[in-house]
Amino acid sequence: GWSSLHEVSTKDGVLAAESAESLLQSLEDNYDRYSASALDNTTDEGISWRLTPNVACYNFVLHAYAISRGGWNAAVAAQAILERMIQRCNKYATDMQNTSNASIDPPPPPPPEPSDRSFNCVINAWSKCRDIESGNRAEEIFRMMEEWDYDCQQHEGNKTPVGKYYNGVKPSVRSFSGAIDAWANSGAGVSSTDRVMAILDKMIEKRKEALVKALESDDSEEIAFCKPNVIVFNAAINAFAKSGRGIAGAEQAEEIIDKMVALDESGELGQDGDHDDENNLGLKPNTRSFSTVLDAFSRCAADEIKGVDAVSRSEALLERMEELY
Repeated sequence: GWSSLHEVSTKDGVLAAESAESLLQSLEDNYDRYSASALDNTTDEGISWRLTPNVACYNFVLHAYAISRGGWNAAVAAQAILERMIQRCNKYATDMQNTSNASIDPPPPPPPEPSDRSFNCVINAWSKCRDIESGNRAEEIFRMMEEWDYDCQQHEGNKTPVGKYYNGVKPSVRSFSGAIDAWANSGAGVSSTDRVMAILDKMIEKRKEALVKALESDDSEEIAFCKPNVIVFNAAINAFAKSGRGIAGAEQAEEIIDKMVALDESGELGQDGDHDDENNLGLKPNTRSFSTVLDAFSRCAADEIKGVDAVSRSEALLERMEELY
């Protein structure tokens, strides 16, 4: 059951993840039999509605694959489970739409929809894969999350049936930082840093749009997009610092610190302590922000031409860190 799945999924390795998925599939099979019985108004004595998977069960398995060190195959397996979750939700909504509700008493409960953690586990699996395609595949999961959320918001216009049963899910700070990490780990060179900046800029722009909408609706407690914080900016800094672009990469990493300071001082993304700022971390660069950039400059110091500039930039950065703190 649930506790057995949790115990298996927290062990390390691909075998543990596969064993956890096997238990999950047994729970899915039990639910399918229960649901079919309810929809047909028949009784299946060999099943129990209590032995059905919830979202935590799926997340245990997805996390197990993400930490399994199974590379590409583990990421593919995790993505397949996520896609299966969405397919099962869509099937339930369609079945219920095509069945007379009056004839079902009681109707089967809907299968669980993926949470932000579900999507983030798969993004993390692709990040840990460290393949040249990791960034693209992580962004594919990101788009899948946005599409699922969009579908769930369309029920009022009768465009899709899933919105009647599911709420959808918005990307979190971890979603953005995970996608950035995937590009950083992909080894895709200049294209990876281009995508990192595109993701970061998209997050900032969407946050600004959400703040404007909240202000127009006079509802500051319902800002429908997460606030970028030091976690996602540090992920972007790390991507540039390890991009292999030498002093150019280090300089662009430092520019991200400039962006953090400017946004923090302006308050244009919301003030520190906002309820939607994950862990109330704020935007102000921290020790990790500066140390990552310093490390990038230090790796350029041996260059006879650019080494002197790298050293002076490092010294200036240290002075700036002292001023901020």
